[in-house]
Amino acid sequence: MDMIQRMGHSMTFLRQVWKNKSVLRRLLGSDNFAFVRDYPPGHFYSPIPDLRELRQQARVTRDGAVENLAGIELNEMRQLQMVDRFAQIYGELGYTPPQLDALHSQEVI
Repeated sequence: MDMIQRMGHSMTFLRQVWKNKSVLRRLLGSDNFAFVRDYPPGHFYSPIPDLRELRQQARVTRDGAVENLAGIELNEMRQLQMVDRFAQIYGELGYTPPQLDALHSQEVI
């Protein structure tokens, strides 16, 4: 999608927002959205993270993978152990390849 198309989509979106501003104002003013109104992103009570702060805290490797994020323990060694364990018991699941294909093609609702 080129820049002109993206701008056109953005303008359409903005027109819809402007057209429905009273509904949005009422929605954002409700108690259900108090966290948006009262607490900025990154605040303890806000479910929305401050992306700038996360980017500063994250140590990113050369290939773009996040190596270290403060407050989140990935426990990579334990995850790798679990993958090994799943590989050991995979045969016990009793699925044959056609059954697996059928499972993969089902939509999850």
